[in-house]
Amino acid sequence: MKKLFAVAVAIMVLTTCALAAFSDMPEEGSWSYNALSFAVENELLTGTDSGKLDPNGKLTRVQLAAIMNRAFGASTEADVSGYSDLKDGWTSSQIAKAVQMGILSGYADHTMRPNDYVTREQVFVVLGRAILLAQSSDNGAALQSKFSDANQVGDWSRNMISAMVESGYVHGNNGKLDPKSEITRAQFAQLVYNIFTRIVSDTGTDTFSNSGSAVIRTGDVTLKNCVIDGDLIIADGAGEKDVTLDGVTVTGRLVVRGGANDTVRVINKSAVSGGIFVCKTAAPVHIDWQSTIKNSPPDVKILEGSQAVTLTGSYGTVALEGDGLTASAKTAKIQKGIIAGNDSTIIVDQSSSLGYGEIAGGLTESTIVVTNSSGKETTITGKQETVTYTPTTTTSSGGGGSSVPTLTEANITGLQFELAYSRAGTSKSEIASAVTSGTLSSTIDLNALQSSDTILSGKIATTTSGITFTYHQYYSSTVSFNVGTDYSFSTFMNSFQKVGPAATVQAVSNYIKTIRDLGYNSANEFARVNSDGSVTVLGYLTAAGYSGTVPYNITIVPLNEG
Repeated sequence: MKKLFAVAVAIMVLTTCALAAFSDMPEEGSWSYNALSFAVENELLTGTDSGKLDPNGKLTRVQLAAIMNRAFGASTEADVSGYSDLKDGWTSSQIAKAVQMGILSGYADHTMRPNDYVTREQVFVVLGRAILLAQSSDNGAALQSKFSDANQVGDWSRNMISAMVESGYVHGNNGKLDPKSEITRAQFAQLVYNIFTRIVSDTGTDTFSNSGSAVIRTGDVTLKNCVIDGDLIIADGAGEKDVTLDGVTVTGRLVVRGGANDTVRVINKSAVSGGIFVCKTAAPVHIDWQSTIKNSPPDVKILEGSQAVTLTGSYGTVALEGDGLTASAKTAKIQKGIIAGNDSTIIVDQSSSLGYGEIAGGLTESTIVVTNSSGKETTITGKQETVTYTPTTTTSSGGGGSSVPTLTEANITGLQFELAYSRAGTSKSEIASAVTSGTLSSTIDLNALQSSDTILSGKIATTTSGITFTYHQYYSSTVSFNVGTDYSFSTFMNSFQKVGPAATVQAVSNYIKTIRDLGYNSANEFARVNSDGSVTVLGYLTAAGYSGTVPYNITIVPLNEG
């Protein structure tokens, strides 16, 4: 305890000294104090040649590059020899790092203009690029409704600035954006502080809770039992070193700009609500998703400029959103693979699986290559029309394969089915229940129903969590049915949509067939066909006396199917 106290005191002393070193540091309580303090503490702002912080000074392009490089720990330099105005060694180095990050570009006349002041509009875009923020598609509608000077925003920046506003990073001042105004150092510090409020700079294990996004700008880091209310950015400074997330909850996105070819590891009860966004420009990266929370495998977006990405573990949709990208699945289960750029490839090895693949129309140089468990390789190549791949008996427009989807696991706790029906205007109900082991303890005898009875509803009527099914041998995916809820045909079908339209019918039909093939042929199946053509699924009950581990299911069986 004394040691921790001493360390805390030392940190406070160092921080206080660092702030006190600048005679022009704003007073505590001023609008920019917290943001400038954060920038100084994390060495984003290091002062001017005159030894001042200069919060009201304007920011040049090279200064912007240098601060962003420090914030993200960037060290790899792009080739900037083609720019005629980069003569100074320090200037060239800072600009080269920012170019490699993909956040700064030159002008059409082959100049970089490093000493020009940057506008607020330019900084908004640079920051959006740095955090891999998806541009808005509203063409600036969000800006028009909030800022009186929105018409001053350039066409080139409108969608990114709109995304920054929608994300809560850009607030404006007195109803204005002032996009063409040259930004001050204090204003820039505030923008950075709006986005992330913690920077991890030390190797080893760190545990914290953070309101706002966090940045890891070094490698050999383990975050353990952290809660991050925002994005987690594995920045360029992680380089070729490992980063491990152990029991980490991220309410936003996991942004991967750095990390080794082995590995960014996600283990134990880690969760990322906003998916994984990848743009590692300097070298390949390996992402290993081994979270024990299996119900929500993350989606992955691999963006323009990324080097090769290797994936292990379980994923939802993996989308390649640029040209010249490669994603390799090694001991991975991917529900859906989408290619939206040319000369891009998804490679699925023999130890992995792909539930559905798609190459957008016109991408004639893009491919999906899948090797099944028997070693047979299937390759589909882009065409002028959209090309799809499904590992089912349904042949797609570019390839195929075959499979028999199987139900691999059922999690049942205190299950109870309730069937409600009406007889001569009187409401009645029948109940069938099961104990935790899945052993049937009572049944609904459908023979007791009369042809004149009207089925009203069927529910999972237990107070526990309901049923979770894991299905399809090609990937780990689950369908969960919650308690006290009627499930329509469309709701059930939507649970399978990640497989792709062609595979959905195949998966559902084989799902039902598999249950029957397991020996439950004497089971009673019942459902209600609604007036709108949908089917309310009432349940699937095994014969009386059955005891097993995969008994009770929600299924789709029209009444006339027997």
